[in-house]
Amino acid sequence: MTFDSFEAVDEFYSAFGKAMGFGVNVGGHKKDAITNEKRYQYWHCECGPAKTKKKNTVEGERIESPVGTSRRRKKSKKCGCGAGMAAFLNKDGLWEIHKVALTHTNHAPSPSKSRYVPTFRDVPKFVIRIVKDLIDAGVKQSQIYHALANQLNGFENIPFLLKDMHNAVQKDRCKEFDEQDCHSMFQYFAKMKEANEDFFYSWTVDEANKLKDVVWVDARSRAAYRDFGDVVCFDATYITNRYELPFANFVGVNQHGQSILLGCALIRHEDSETYKWVMRQWLECMGDVQPGGIITDQSTPMANAIQEVLPSSRHRLCVWHILSKVPRKVLAMGEFKKR
Repeated sequence: MTFDSFEAVDEFYSAFGKAMGFGVNVGGHKKDAITNEKRYQYWHCECGPAKTKKKNTVEGERIESPVGTSRRRKKSKKCGCGAGMAAFLNKDGLWEIHKVALTHTNHAPSPSKSRYVPTFRDVPKFVIRIVKDLIDAGVKQSQIYHALANQLNGFENIPFLLKDMHNAVQKDRCKEFDEQDCHSMFQYFAKMKEANEDFFYSWTVDEANKLKDVVWVDARSRAAYRDFGDVVCFDATYITNRYELPFANFVGVNQHGQSILLGCALIRHEDSETYKWVMRQWLECMGDVQPGGIITDQSTPMANAIQEVLPSSRHRLCVWHILSKVPRKVLAMGEFKKR
């Protein structure tokens, strides 16, 4: 078989992989020494060839992990599968298939498995629009996904997974947030700042210059922290807004035993770097005075951020979260080690 362009042969083999149920990776290539034009290309199944294992070393010395720590490694798909295809640019300027290996080794792809290959799991825009409307009407995403499966006579006929649908909707919400509501939000912040110079807000953007995270603290919260900042609760379990962005807040307790808001944040990713940024901004707002203690849910990213940004604060787990997990955790004795 011959093709008019490199893009055409690449598209052909990707379509073949999707039809057969395996992902495709672009492998090694060769270029013309004079023109630097690509003349030979190899494509292979995403499950092979296996990657070479690299030891964790510095200047030839093996680095051992500290006692009591462990590194989780995601199980690799690489199993040394030999399936693939090679093509070259012939004298007529056409890409010609040179050789093909159709047999997959160490795994068995099938057309029904295409929905599990990340590169093939695309959520159509019209589906995203429908899902957003149903969510706004109060329908859960799991219910929407089950209804879609009923319409298509089985989950295996849906070309994407539930998490793909969730991620696609969240990404679209974030885009909508960037395009429509950022201006209004910052107008409000500017108005609050004009009314009181002690109003604080800060934000960060991603590589595409889109709003990623934002922190704001009003003047009353800054004043309250000076009197009631001995113990603070940091919570990021709220995802009730229409954009499905986690809402984080800092909360204290006044002399009457009442909860008082000490700061707010909207974040895109619940990871250590994001929490570090949020805590640094909040700490700067509070005059770099660390709380005596901070209470959170059991979250490794939060714990890592607190250890670096708030090293003087005593970190404790929230009693409510602990008790809510007792039936499940005690059976596995997992909570005992975290007491």
